[in-house]
Amino acid sequence: MKILHKLTHRRFVEFDDILQEKVYSTTVLGFFRTEEECRKAIPEYITQEDIFYSPGDFRMEKVKVSTDLKESVDEFVSTVFELGHDRYDEINEQFTTLGYYSTRDLVNKALQQYVRDDTFQDHLDGFWAFEYIVEDTLR
Repeated sequence: MKILHKLTHRRFVEFDDILQEKVYSTTVLGFFRTEEECRKAIPEYITQEDIFYSPGDFRMEKVKVSTDLKESVDEFVSTVFELGHDRYDEINEQFTTLGYYSTRDLVNKALQQYVRDDTFQDHLDGFWAFEYIVEDTLR
């Protein structure tokens, strides 16, 4: 298990009159090895037009990344895979991050377990995985 720092930005989109709540768009900006690298990236992103008008809505989160036992303790992942599941109905949307993994093989193993889980049986097409490069330094 390794720790990475996930940087996201949440931007207000609209107010939903039916649900009586604000709707946001969240963008994953990157994964970083240290909290300091994560913080240093924020000023660079503030200049982007879609973020410029809501500069206070950055979120930093420590995430645990499942790794292959064969990986050395000193090695650190260069990519991270985020596995999740989305479920939609007439009224609600539910987005769930299921885990973070260092290899595609680990994602596939986890996915095999999740598809057998009764929780997901009626929404098997809702699974997704995204690959992100872990940032070593700012661009």
